[in-house]
Amino acid sequence: MSGLTIVQAKALQSIVRAVPARTGLFTNVGGREPKNAPGRDLTCWVFCNGIEPIRSGQSSTSLRVTFHVMILTPMLTDPQDDLDPELMSAAVSVMAGYAGGFTLSAVEADGIDVRAIDIRGMERVSMGAAFGYRDQDGRKYRAVVVQVPILLNDVLTEAP
Repeated sequence: MSGLTIVQAKALQSIVRAVPARTGLFTNVGGREPKNAPGRDLTCWVFCNGIEPIRSGQSSTSLRVTFHVMILTPMLTDPQDDLDPELMSAAVSVMAGYAGGFTLSAVEADGIDVRAIDIRGMERVSMGAAFGYRDQDGRKYRAVVVQVPILLNDVLTEAP
């Protein structure tokens, strides 16, 4: 592979986005960070957070493409003590979706050489989840962001 085409990038994001959609937990699974307040239910947004080289050979370099799966719920939902358990459960369900029977064979058919989802951090960044808060359109949300690092082989290659 020499680079990543727009078709390949869309295919990669689409298959990463399909995992939280399959859980059935979310009223919406968007493909970007929300521009407006998402609503009153559990919502999810999948977007690329970073790309960096991880491994180089004589004529090629592999990349880590890190996606964020952001799960939001309104902070003023009662009972308040249920917010974190609900987000914890949703985050673990999403992580299990990537760690379980999930494969990237669909994007491999598009010419992307996927080595792995780096669940345990063999390339220094592992899958994980961080909790926080988000203000959107004057509303406060409790949030968890699941980090999904995907390792792509030989993306940057030198011309022969």
